[in-house]
Amino acid sequence: TWIEGVDERLLTNYPISTIKLNTTDRLDGMLIKYPTDNTEESKKVYQLATQDGRQVKRWVLEGAFATLKFRDDRIVTIPVTETYPDGTDITN
Repeated sequence: TWIEGVDERLLTNYPISTIKLNTTDRLDGMLIKYPTDNTEESKKVYQLATQDGRQVKRWVLEGAFATLKFRDDRIVTIPVTETYPDGTDITN
């Protein structure tokens, strides 16, 4: 539902048989948060990134969120059982 428009010529480059859908994989750049439970952790928004060959979560500090023009409606709430090691924080 997040795709706003794709040129049909682009789609012809990807035959249906080559597209793999795995709903457990998260992409680098994705914004995530944990369910709200009134803890400090649940108020944090993270961006997934690859650092040192592994996927990590990078805390997006409040000022950086606005500066980088991230959108609240693009944050995915993930289960607390899905964990990632901490990466470097994203600051202004």
